Amino acid sequence: MMSELRAFFNKPDFGLLFLRVCLGLMMIAAGMPKFLGGRGMLESVGGAMKTVYGLDLLPAVAWGFIAASAEVFGGSLIVLGLVFRPAVFGLAFTMFTAFMLTFKSAGSGLEHMDKYGFALSLCVVFISLLFIGPGKYAVDKGAGGSSSGGGGGKKRSSSSE
Repeated sequence: MMSELRAFFNKPDFGLLFLRVCLGLMMIAAGMPKFLGGRGMLESVGGAMKTVYGLDLLPAVAWGFIAASAEVFGGSLIVLGLVFRPAVFGLAFTMFTAFMLTFKSAGSGLEHMDKYGFALSLCVVFISLLFIGPGKYAVDKGAGGSSSGGGGGKKRSSSSE
């Protein structure tokens, strides 16, 4: 019974597909209000680049557009598994910036984790996905998309857990 159950759930590429679809849809849902909120919303979001990094290279509305694009288009690319690592990198940077902004304003103590924990968690997941890849159920799987480092998932099933 346990071996059948273990065999049923030993599907790392399906797990990556599920993770990609859920994360991608979450990021699309997070980015769309930034676009729909208009110029004021984009300026507000883009202001993080000056607050966090001191960068004033572009107007805040341009930075906001870049952040919203990373979330909406990056989320879409993650769902598809297309241009995966650049999309994940953009999202990791966006979430790191969101984390740093909230961390600075809320305070660094663990008692404020409810304010910055979500962005930090997503940043960690996206950085992990940079190393893992999109898995075999990806549009660009031929471009280094294997999730298991060449083992096809078989290494994981032979180890006792």
